[in-house]
Amino acid sequence: MKQIMSQVTTVLFLVFVAFFFLSILLTGATVSEAQKFQTEAVEEMQASHFSSEVIDEWLLKAREKEYTLTVTSDGFYEDRPCYRLELKYPIQIFFFRYQTKNELEAYAL
Repeated sequence: MKQIMSQVTTVLFLVFVAFFFLSILLTGATVSEAQKFQTEAVEEMQASHFSSEVIDEWLLKAREKEYTLTVTSDGFYEDRPCYRLELKYPIQIFFFRYQTKNELEAYAL
């Protein structure tokens, strides 16, 4: 009987650890997806020379993904415009039922 209880406890512990690591992996994937989104936005805005249509398109894409994207002019750098992109995105750690917003910041020249 002692051996059966030990095995059940071991299996339950392994399931607990598996769910814990799975929630950490999912959180990492969320952060990676947001970073990729921001990088693509910066590259496309720079390629379009900060066209207002492209900026509006990325603001719409951000809303669809439940992100908050803020694009502000940050002055000029050697006769070129400089824009600051601030991306806020939700993070959920399911295992702990923890929810927060994280923020990424980038500059586009």
